[in-house]
Amino acid sequence: MRDSALFLSFCILCITILQAPGAPRCPPCTGHPSCPKLREGCERVALPCSCCDDCARLIGENCSAYSPRCASGLMCMNMRGEALERVPRIMRTYHGICQNVVVQPVVVENTDIEERQIGSKHYRNGV
Repeated sequence: MRDSALFLSFCILCITILQAPGAPRCPPCTGHPSCPKLREGCERVALPCSCCDDCARLIGENCSAYSPRCASGLMCMNMRGEALERVPRIMRTYHGICQNVVVQPVVVENTDIEERQIGSKHYRNGV
């Protein structure tokens, strides 16, 4: 309960800071910006703080917080094996390559559930 209250307070603080005067905001798009022509058939993605779309990065292309995200089904994987679908701007030093990443679910088999129930002999004895 205490953790959820702390998390909620943190979220409210972040929202307050982001809405405060002087907080960094994207400039409004006015007029008709001259956007670069995109290659035919590319997956169009919106860039943060940009009035123009860009093509999503393809497999093997570099990706970072400042590049367009990887195409659908790909993830930006860095040298440490960390993979992200979208690299947030706050992760300025994150650099990787767009790759197919297979995420394996982790299955934990729990056959000893009776031993952890309140009232069991193990719980009462502190085991």
